[in-house]
Amino acid sequence: MTDFGGTFSRAVSLFVAGKTDNEKLASLLIIAKLLKEQETDQLTRRKIFEKIGFDFINRLLITESSDSEALASVAVAILSSYCSDPELALHPQITSKLPYFNKFISSNVCPVGVVNDSLYCIEVFVSVDKGRQYLWRYNTLLSLIQCFINYESYREVSKRIIISLLADLDQVKSNTDLILESVQYLTNEIKLRQCELKFELCQLLLDMNQWIGEYLTHNKWLVDIGSALSDILHSRLDVVHRHVGLMLLCSLCQMHGCHWLLEVPPKEGKSKSSFLLLAVHLVGIEINILLETDSISPQASPTSCFVPSLSLLISCFSFIEQSIVFVADSSEEEEEEQKGQEGVRNLPSEEDLLQLHSALLESMTNIVKLLQRITKDFFQNHETCTTEQNPFLIPAIRVFGAWLAEDSLSLMSEVSLLIPFLIQYCDHDKGGGVDIVKFLVPGFMNLIHQSDVLSIDEKLIGVLLKYATSLLARLDDVTVQSQLQMCVSLMISICEKVEEKKKELTSPLWTEWLRILSQLIKSTFVKDFITQLIVLYLFILKQTTKQDLYIGDIKSCIDILMKLSCNYLTLETNSSCSNMTQDITTKEERMRSSDSKERIDLVERASSRNVDCHILQLGLKQLSVLVSVNHEIKSLVTGCPSLPSLQQLYNNLSEAREEVDQMGEWQLHEDNDQFVSSVNILLRNCKR
Repeated sequence: MTDFGGTFSRAVSLFVAGKTDNEKLASLLIIAKLLKEQETDQLTRRKIFEKIGFDFINRLLITESSDSEALASVAVAILSSYCSDPELALHPQITSKLPYFNKFISSNVCPVGVVNDSLYCIEVFVSVDKGRQYLWRYNTLLSLIQCFINYESYREVSKRIIISLLADLDQVKSNTDLILESVQYLTNEIKLRQCELKFELCQLLLDMNQWIGEYLTHNKWLVDIGSALSDILHSRLDVVHRHVGLMLLCSLCQMHGCHWLLEVPPKEGKSKSSFLLLAVHLVGIEINILLETDSISPQASPTSCFVPSLSLLISCFSFIEQSIVFVADSSEEEEEEQKGQEGVRNLPSEEDLLQLHSALLESMTNIVKLLQRITKDFFQNHETCTTEQNPFLIPAIRVFGAWLAEDSLSLMSEVSLLIPFLIQYCDHDKGGGVDIVKFLVPGFMNLIHQSDVLSIDEKLIGVLLKYATSLLARLDDVTVQSQLQMCVSLMISICEKVEEKKKELTSPLWTEWLRILSQLIKSTFVKDFITQLIVLYLFILKQTTKQDLYIGDIKSCIDILMKLSCNYLTLETNSSCSNMTQDITTKEERMRSSDSKERIDLVERASSRNVDCHILQLGLKQLSVLVSVNHEIKSLVTGCPSLPSLQQLYNNLSEAREEVDQMGEWQLHEDNDQFVSSVNILLRNCKR
């Protein structure tokens, strides 16, 4: 413990007794020197704090003279000593000095001692919640970025404080305007600098983006940084500098998508998509280069991985995934424009989209080769095929899943070889397989409808069962609900495929599926896809031999399905009556309507009904089969309160159809016609 009764006591006594500013300054210089040279305990600091006060320190900070920097250095040295005590640091007299600390660290002519002490105080503030509030109040983030630029020796500590400040996400969400101001300033500096500092600033923005990217709205800064990155990537650079540029590009696209790349001013004579095309080509080349290195091969241990290259590879995978999504969205928007809808964004030309697809296909070829290498290793030794051994495995499967969801026909032979591995890996708990099923389900949906590559067997059903089970505990999350709905839709498609091929698929997993579906149907979180759940339940029920064990759940399914069918028949009856001349199915209206938007609205309404109709039709079809083979289920349907209403609605629709048929205007969509036929079959089976 420091002896306050010794040197410190005499120095403080001299300060208190001093009658002139020079005398007080001389004693304060001694105190500052002692504080630098000796370790002081909390008691000593507090006694100095009480004896010295702040009047003279405040005067030192505001004095403007030829010696103002020297005077400020004394004041800041004393304040930094106080800040070593967290309680003293948050004293109003010290927190009110933050504007001075900001001024000192952002100035490019301030003595390094003052900068050092100011940064020390700021680092103390950033370590406590209340201190961070003060830092945001006085916009210290901008000053820290300026300090990073002006003082090479303090770049590491400046970055450390910046990241600590941004790690407080609650404060980040509340101060997005200040962050945008700082990011715009940083972006301008990146554009301006033409030296090594340019890449250090890119790295700083990259580190910041991981914390703030999702909270920053699309703004001028994004286009500006795109221009700077365009200059970087058009230049001849060594590996290190090229990697920094690519990493930043990939990180920004991961947070903001790829569309903003179209807003970057193109080089002279180039199309608006030129920078995006360049980025996709460069990332594809980088993936190819990185996959050829031994440092990131599947056989390399985690400790031997070259971490910068590994991080870049994962970032490149993420960029390719975003680019795939962008191309798919752009193609959909182009189709909407061709239908007469107004485009909401600038789109690449058709030629550019083809070039993008070609470049992405080349990248996917390399990624598929990587997965093939891992596949071989997996079947030889399951233990090495884990995310710990291959940290890039999940990103690779994720981007592969995105590709399958949009284009399952390209690379079909390679895909067919990978599918068994993907399913088996998903069933391999040690590799975290269940976690990646969500990335593959959309692609599997595509494969089910477009080819026979996806083998429908117990392994696939089991993987989807594990996935659905893992989602049950998080049903209050809207994203999880969407994932579950996609999984249920895939299971329905699988059941349809089985039925289409007229083959039986027996599995002991059906019982567990029925248990989960029974639980889901009773949940309040699945109302948006309750019909799909019921249809899947009935599909699976057909595959089981002990149907009578599920009578309670079957009754609930029947009641809901019959009510939904009645509601749909009511809509269809109304839209088919002769007085509904505004319906899209009426030729006269199609001829009269000159407003394309109105026509499209009608088409969308009809299309939406047809989607619901297809699901209902599947449900009624399964129920009809069950009614014909199970007397108890037939009794449940005939005793359903909604059955008389369904019969009456069917009769009304038949009468309406006869009237419309006489005018030659009956044009039900194929799905609607099948739905009505399914209603008829169910009603007939109930009467037998």
